[in-house]
Amino acid sequence: MKRLSLSLVVVALLCLAGLAGYGGGPRSNAARQVWEYKLDSIPQLPGYNQGIDRNATDDLLNRRGAEGWELTAVSASSFYYRRAK
Repeated sequence: MKRLSLSLVVVALLCLAGLAGYGGGPRSNAARQVWEYKLDSIPQLPGYNQGIDRNATDDLLNRRGAEGWELTAVSASSFYYRRAK
């Protein structure tokens, strides 16, 4: 019985030691990533409410990707990007 209790205590201490090293708190400013952001309107077909120009959209997204921008969000009318500074 003592052996089982000792084993449980050792396992509990190992778990606590692992959790203590896991959190680590907030990063210092030296390790913090800095981002720049960009916003593009989604290309529309000419004319009133004609829809999205898919070819122009593909070209725009491929061009932004080649420039190092990462697409992070899309709204009804815009693309939002970020890249590391």
